[in-house]
Amino acid sequence: MSHLATVNFALLLGMCVVTAAAGVFVWVRLRAPGARVLALLLFACALNSGAYGLEFATTSLAAKAEFEKLLTVGTVAIPTLWVVFALQYTGRGRYLTRTALVLLAVVPLISLGLAFSNESHHLYWRGMSLVPGDAFLEADLAFGPAFWANIVYSYALLAAGTVLLLQLFWRSWSLYRGQAVALLVAVSIPWLADAMYLGGVTPVAGIDFVAVGFCIAALLLAVGFSRLRAADVLTVSRATILDSLVDAVLVLDAEAHVLYSNPAGKEFEKRLAPEALSGTLARVWPQALHARTTAAAGVTERAKGSWTDASASTFDLQLSPVVDARRQAVAHVLVVRDVTEQRRVEEELRSSGARLETALDATVQALSAAVESRDPYTLGHQQRVAALARAIAGELGMNGDKPRGLCVAAEVHDVGKIQVPIEILCRPGRLSEGELALVKQHAEAGYQILKGIAFPWPVARIVRQHHEKLDGSGYPLGLSGDDILPEARVLCVADVVEAMASDRPYRPALGVGAALEEITRHRGRLFDPAVVDACVRVFGRGDFAFSETRSVGAVAAQTLIGVQARA
Repeated sequence: MSHLATVNFALLLGMCVVTAAAGVFVWVRLRAPGARVLALLLFACALNSGAYGLEFATTSLAAKAEFEKLLTVGTVAIPTLWVVFALQYTGRGRYLTRTALVLLAVVPLISLGLAFSNESHHLYWRGMSLVPGDAFLEADLAFGPAFWANIVYSYALLAAGTVLLLQLFWRSWSLYRGQAVALLVAVSIPWLADAMYLGGVTPVAGIDFVAVGFCIAALLLAVGFSRLRAADVLTVSRATILDSLVDAVLVLDAEAHVLYSNPAGKEFEKRLAPEALSGTLARVWPQALHARTTAAAGVTERAKGSWTDASASTFDLQLSPVVDARRQAVAHVLVVRDVTEQRRVEEELRSSGARLETALDATVQALSAAVESRDPYTLGHQQRVAALARAIAGELGMNGDKPRGLCVAAEVHDVGKIQVPIEILCRPGRLSEGELALVKQHAEAGYQILKGIAFPWPVARIVRQHHEKLDGSGYPLGLSGDDILPEARVLCVADVVEAMASDRPYRPALGVGAALEEITRHRGRLFDPAVVDACVRVFGRGDFAFSETRSVGAVAAQTLIGVQARA
């Protein structure tokens, strides 16, 4: 291989290695819109350059034919990835549906199939021969109709992607010039390289510069992503984000004069009273504008306020400082949101939420009373379990509305026992296997009863799972571990402790101490360790004690049993 051929080979293989390395970096390190597609584009460019370089290293016509097929992989992939990258990078990723991606891939896949099976039909290349080049034997290709169809399609994709990127360049020029210039150069290089190829001009004798040009373009995009942070500022540019926001965004100078306003901001300015914007802001919160002359410590916090115009429309306002290199506030960004409808809905919800809460409480109490009317022996059991569950939830630091949902579920967790015959519920003796199986159905029965009620918490699921155990030995679903709701794990422990601490038809009360020993012995196997520890702490500190409601239930149950026996 001559010196010139060696230079060409080294150039192409070097570009292959560098571009592939950049692809790995982008794939692993960057998560901006379009980053993964850019990585694939870099890999395709690397493959194209590497296959072209390897073709220089061989004088075999058969080997060159195989490398031409490998080149085809890169040449059909690059235009498709180019337009997909452009769509994602310019904020139009929503158009990349599964159907759209399939349609984009049809022509490239057909072209690849025809190229790799060319010997049987010669639709992609009509022929190939070796001819002397400037310093090496070149493959002289006679192209078939499938090749030209792919070329037309590829140029259409390249043109579409280029137009999208140039539009973004035009919109971003005034804001992010460095990044915009890098984008413009990257977009221009492939077309310049193609023009040089068609005109027979090349910086290096004997080499088609198009493959190198695509590598350079993809590398520039990668540099823009990683070094210039182009992904942060171009894809989140004023044109694609701020101008489409429903919220008004205004950039104000130190005297509250408007430097920039998005379309929604212009509409907000029209709503202002005759006083200037600065006067309105000074009236809403004078301390916010006063902060413009203070140091960083005084301006980094956002100032919030609200304003109601003459038409009774209400707006939430948020003022954030823009600081310079000396950490002084040089401008402010004002974000305004029309919350008139939101406030109206919130007020309606507040007025209807007493009513809803009252109705919910009444529903829960009715269900609880229905259970106790059939099983007076456990009178107060559900309320006592709910009280213990509430205490455990507090000890665990359960936040949000979960404790409330847990308590509601605890108050009706035995509602499924409505379907169990009363003589089985109150029987003092040992139950048969069939009778025990019937009792165990109460968890599923409770779920079926409760699932139709629109609770704001997963009450039905908690009730269904309150007899499940960590090791999967519970019922009715045999759930285990994290498949069991956290609230159900709390309810399970509270239910066991209350049941053991109270009288039952088949045995006297075992006491709280025995109950705590039981849950501790099975901590981590049957019961959630954190829940067990919290329950033990609650009783250990003396913060919790069961009420005496249970003894009344025992008396009532004994009376009922006696009446049934006499009957």
